[in-house]
Amino acid sequence: MDRDYRLRIPESTELPLQGPLQLRRPYAWLTAPKEDEMNGRSCSTALLGTAIAALLAAPPALAKDGGYLEAKGVVASNAAPGAGGGPAAREVASQSGDAVFVALPTDGGTALARVDPNSGGAVRSASVDGGFTIPTVALDRSTSGLSADGSTVVLAQPLVRFPQQRTRLQVIDGKSLRVRDTITLPGTYSFDAISPDGALLYLIQYTSPTDPSRYLVRAYDVATERLLRAPVVDPSESGRPMTGRPVTRAMSPDGRWAYTLYQGSDEGPFVHALDTARHRAVCIDLDGIDLPKSLSSTRLGVSADGHELGIVRSGAEVGQIDTQTFTVSAAGSPGAGAGADGAPWPLIATTGLGMLALAGLASRTVLRRRRLASG
Repeated sequence: MDRDYRLRIPESTELPLQGPLQLRRPYAWLTAPKEDEMNGRSCSTALLGTAIAALLAAPPALAKDGGYLEAKGVVASNAAPGAGGGPAAREVASQSGDAVFVALPTDGGTALARVDPNSGGAVRSASVDGGFTIPTVALDRSTSGLSADGSTVVLAQPLVRFPQQRTRLQVIDGKSLRVRDTITLPGTYSFDAISPDGALLYLIQYTSPTDPSRYLVRAYDVATERLLRAPVVDPSESGRPMTGRPVTRAMSPDGRWAYTLYQGSDEGPFVHALDTARHRAVCIDLDGIDLPKSLSSTRLGVSADGHELGIVRSGAEVGQIDTQTFTVSAAGSPGAGAGADGAPWPLIATTGLGMLALAGLASRTVLRRRRLASG
């Protein structure tokens, strides 16, 4: 039986991706079809054009001195240059593919736009103060922050040092792009995931002042504006320190489960399965999978029905996880990652603005000037 994976395009083991879109397909210019009123801010044609160009052209910056947090993209100094040497934009797409959000750092803050992949148009834009951006959650620069229902976008303020005294996030309305709340937490955190309805945020709390690979996963209740007291841990791992570095991220089709591949833990590589709706976690050891020490070219792919998680290295499947039982199977074992005829499962690339190309946008349109009424 044929199955489809939703997979981020694997990158080279030696060279970084040339920007988050590595599909080599024609892209349409994004059009701003109408005027909007939004917070008394303006977002010009040049600004939106720069954001899109940066997404298509900017390579991610390499870590300085092997810095883990810089490689992950949560440090302010690690801003990859965009088109023309300016700051790089970031994007996050809905699981359904019906919306893409683009954030571009500016001198005055952040330009944020919601893009309709069907029309190719930037249907809403706003400016956000404070240097917030779409958060990255893994070393391959996987992004997160958009709830599955589209109601909520979370922006993170990059860390300026490690450790630091406080961490700031902003909760944005996914329709209007208005700021609903600014969250300030004492200590050093980075954003990790969001529940399908946007009610719960998940954060990485760094527990060591010298080692960012030691952490806790914490849940934040948006309605009560507080962190839940108990960390989110696999009950079987209770009492053990959580260690490791996130390599890549994949989401279930309904946006409920966040699957993150970790390396560098004390017990070898594992997949952290986070149920964002019920704030629970399962750590899945990959002892039975033949994986090298470096997982830089390893990616995760989720089947269309969400029942299987494929582990893919350099384009070839090496293992599979049953997401109902969390059973791990190596490639070549009965029922692992192949159709009835033994052929590899086809892979579908659904990364961010790549959906624009996959949706068949081939015609070139003109990006018109957006004028937003003053408040």
